[in-house]
Amino acid sequence: MKDFIEGVWHPVIDEDKCTNCDFCYEFCPKGVYTKDNEKVVVENPSSCVDGCHGCEWQCPSGAIRFPEPITKEYVTKVIRWSKKKNKEVSSKFLDYVLKNQIIEECEINRETKA
Repeated sequence: MKDFIEGVWHPVIDEDKCTNCDFCYEFCPKGVYTKDNEKVVVENPSSCVDGCHGCEWQCPSGAIRFPEPITKEYVTKVIRWSKKKNKEVSSKFLDYVLKNQIIEECEINRETKA
């Protein structure tokens, strides 16, 4: 990913591949991962260090990946996740996706109001 945006870079766990070995949970010094009923989840995505692939490269089951490229579907997921967690979407992220015509402003407004 050529343009890292603070608060956008974060791991995604492929639940079909994940064996809940706890490697990522124990490996990450930033507290990105937590455990929910013995299952590892990405609870603090904004704590992830932009460009870090440490957990992905060392995951024994290959269950971790990072978003690339930023697509309309990804933008929608970020907005919905932020709304669900009562968090504001990064203005840098929104500026980036609008500038690069990944999504239109009316679609962002629709998602934030839905």
